[in-house]
Amino acid sequence: MYLNDQLITVIIDTGAATSIISKKLMKKYDYKIDQPSNLIIVTANGSRVRSLGQISALPLEVKRQEIPTPVQVLESTDEILILGSDWLKRFRANVDYDHDILSIRTKGQLIKVPFSATRVNRFSVQIPQDEEYEEEEIEEAQMYYSDYSDEFELEYNP
Repeated sequence: MYLNDQLITVIIDTGAATSIISKKLMKKYDYKIDQPSNLIIVTANGSRVRSLGQISALPLEVKRQEIPTPVQVLESTDEILILGSDWLKRFRANVDYDHDILSIRTKGQLIKVPFSATRVNRFSVQIPQDEEYEEEEIEEAQMYYSDYSDEFELEYNP
């Protein structure tokens, strides 16, 4: 997959309810949060992390097709982009592990992307020690990641 005409590594995480980008990666590609978010991400270890906001249409490119992708922005020391089950469902994705092909549907087209499934280390989230979440209307979404994971990394092979 490409972002700003640059090849990037994307993690496909079927256990993640929502797609995210780290603030560090967002800044690297000069994107900005364009919508507020009340989403709280519940990590695999049970900690809760508030989304900094949302990029409503991150322009990912797959096989020369632009795919506007909404992503939540989280504070992290790593440069990471995770496409969760929201993205997989939106583009009716199918993962063919026998042939290492990810198929998605967009704009009436079926796009097939080769991938490699590997074990990856997850990114770290910085949670301010003294921050308590005020009583307000929020949404919670399960987001699973840890230092050791059986999740898969998607690498685009042009």
